[in-house]
Amino acid sequence: MIRHAALMAAFLSAPGVVLAQASVACGPEHCYVPVTRLTHQETRPFVFGRSILTDEFGVWDNYRRALRRFPDARNCLVRGQRNRQDVVDLLAVDWPRLRGRPYGEVCYFRIFTTLDDMDLIDAWTWASPPYPRHFSRGPVAPPVPEMRDDLPERAFRLTAEWDADGYSERFPSLLNTLTGFQTVTGYGYQVFFAEDGSVISVDVTGSSFLN
Repeated sequence: MIRHAALMAAFLSAPGVVLAQASVACGPEHCYVPVTRLTHQETRPFVFGRSILTDEFGVWDNYRRALRRFPDARNCLVRGQRNRQDVVDLLAVDWPRLRGRPYGEVCYFRIFTTLDDMDLIDAWTWASPPYPRHFSRGPVAPPVPEMRDDLPERAFRLTAEWDADGYSERFPSLLNTLTGFQTVTGYGYQVFFAEDGSVISVDVTGSSFLN
């Protein structure tokens, strides 16, 4: 097994590395982080909208299965990454498992709170295709106070959006393959950050012909 230090050293010496910070290296086709950096539901609970999600919420039943399926970011990755104990590649996402808003939001939250930095999430977003058709990052004006005292104000936001072709590439369907018809016309996410740059929450957005 390649040791963490050796793998990271080899990756950082390769051409085209987009961004490296501390123990994280994101570049074309890979984003390596040590397993010790992964966030978990127990220590970094999932935030829905502007509150930590609990069974007191009306949407709890919609998210309960996703929270159980994805306790940390490893469960969002392809099978070969899920049992790794040294370093994982956060770009090796098992995309079919993220189909549907609850699964997507929980997995993005696991991945992005593990990165926990706007520049790293920016690099992760652009590290492999399909690339977003719209991308922006900047302050939330004015900062939005959270509904709970244990959550900081939203100070910054990163937005990435894909069109129907980008969605089809990431989430292929039998209907689209056979007919070329795609019900989804747009897909994306918004990541909200605190003043210190840490991730607060992730909202998945989307539109379709059925809306």
